[in-house]
Amino acid sequence: MKLRLEVYILTILVFLFSINIASAITVDEIMDKMEETAPDFTTQKTISEMILIDQEGNEEIREMIMFSQEGENGKSSTLVRFLSPKSVKGVTLLNIDDGEKIYLYMPAYDKPRRIASSSKGDEFMGTGLSYEDMSMDYKDKDY
Repeated sequence: MKLRLEVYILTILVFLFSINIASAITVDEIMDKMEETAPDFTTQKTISEMILIDQEGNEEIREMIMFSQEGENGKSSTLVRFLSPKSVKGVTLLNIDDGEKIYLYMPAYDKPRRIASSSKGDEFMGTGLSYEDMSMDYKDKDY
């Protein structure tokens, strides 16, 4: 009986140890696997919802549409347009060449405004995300 218990405990320890070894994967390996399994596309259209929750627990749901295109230079451009609610409807963000150039269009002003490089880290429309985050150009250094 004692031998059976020892074998059982040893089996559990070996199993737990093997899980720990298997999960010891680096960020670079994860990013490489993501790129290997990611669909190979040059254009993409996404409709999504962003749920903003303030400190009091109030929710605001923002619906948006996003178009992405990979250029011949390997860099992507992304257009994000808010569809609702009315307070942000029509606000559009355009990222060109992986966020090297960023433009913001606000219907109230009826003209686009270029976002300066020094402002790319600023918060975008009260979302908690920066203009740079919205470029969707994630690099290994981001993780």
